[in-house]
Amino acid sequence: MIFITRLIAGNFPEYKQLIPTPRLKLQVLAPVLERAVRRLGDIAKDSSGIVRLKWTETQMSVSAKSDEVGEVEATIPVSAEDGPGRIGIDVKVPARVPGGQGERRHHGRINR
Repeated sequence: MIFITRLIAGNFPEYKQLIPTPRLKLQVLAPVLERAVRRLGDIAKDSSGIVRLKWTETQMSVSAKSDEVGEVEATIPVSAEDGPGRIGIDVKVPARVPGGQGERRHHGRINR
């Protein structure tokens, strides 16, 4: 087996920022989050395909940006027991939320 390597100039990336830390509990009405992400999905697809979620204890900002439209944001209610946080998701991830239809709360855990 032969390995070929190449030295890349620059600083080593801050990989610890990418490794999940302790889990947190975040409650959100799944259909409300799904609608917000779907509305911003087309905008996100024009750029990186990433929708950003940023929350406080009581509300979540769902945002996406593209070169053509700029940044678009929607705000939805949440209950975050462990305080504020943020995460970026691919627009394809929340396409179907467990629990079916109706205004049900989706209790899940995500990493900060």
